[in-house]
Amino acid sequence: MNGKKLAKIPAFGLMEVMIVLAIVAATMVAAMQVSIQSLRVIKQNEIGDYANSVMVQALELAKSPSNVQVSATGQVTDFQGTYQLQINSAGGAVLWKVGDNVTPITNTGCTNASPYFVDISNINPVGSPVVCLQLIVRNISGISGAAYEITSHLIYTLQNEQIERSIIGYRRNKFEYVAQ
Repeated sequence: MNGKKLAKIPAFGLMEVMIVLAIVAATMVAAMQVSIQSLRVIKQNEIGDYANSVMVQALELAKSPSNVQVSATGQVTDFQGTYQLQINSAGGAVLWKVGDNVTPITNTGCTNASPYFVDISNINPVGSPVVCLQLIVRNISGISGAAYEITSHLIYTLQNEQIERSIIGYRRNKFEYVAQ
């Protein structure tokens, strides 16, 4: 009997449909929010992975047993110092000596204007984060021949959080100075 009274209320079926539509809409909005957050996390991970791969590749290049070309504004006789990674006119990688100090770049020193700035707009064209890569070369004494400790130092910013990473490798061969 109670069901007959509800059926007689005008537009009761429309009310049921509206309630169901509201529930479906709320579910869709929640699903979209989860998808957007997941995509944001995936993009951040992609940027972090790319930055880390640049750091590792730079270290691998600097410590490789083959000739590694070094350039600078003036003649380089002592290879200890800080370097940035550059691409020469032939498309090969060259270490460009920035200074003689062996102090790692700080978070505040990592800006778009820094000599260690790395442009990663090819993977994130909109709002690319600031990424800086510094190679620090230190002479190792007490070993016959040339020996160097190489630190690949990376700083990047994701969502107002600065991330700093470093890895260390070693090189037994001298570097090759190339005038530019």
